[in-house]
Amino acid sequence: MITRPPLEPEEAYAPVDAPEVWPLLSLLCFAAALASKPLVRLLPPEWRPYPLFVLLPVAVSVGASLLGLLLAWIGWRRRPSAGLARIALLVNGVVLALAALAAAALVWIVRR
Repeated sequence: MITRPPLEPEEAYAPVDAPEVWPLLSLLCFAAALASKPLVRLLPPEWRPYPLFVLLPVAVSVGASLLGLLLAWIGWRRRPSAGLARIALLVNGVVLALAALAAAALVWIVRR
């Protein structure tokens, strides 16, 4: 396991290295998946007609969590940020499972 020396005060706000960007982008996708309903409400009303308005937050949540899983998997393959990537994999996987469950429940309710 690679350990880093303690940060100097001038290094505390250094730019993020390229291998560490993937898990951070994955966590941003996680945040977007959690905020899918408010993000859909920001769209203009003509872009979200009635049937689509019900399904769009679930679709945004599933898409963002899938993208987050992909980015976390890429980050997990790189060694310096494997710990953060594992956390990103876990949270995006949980959101994906819950969004898929919500989508299945929505389809089941609509079909009845």
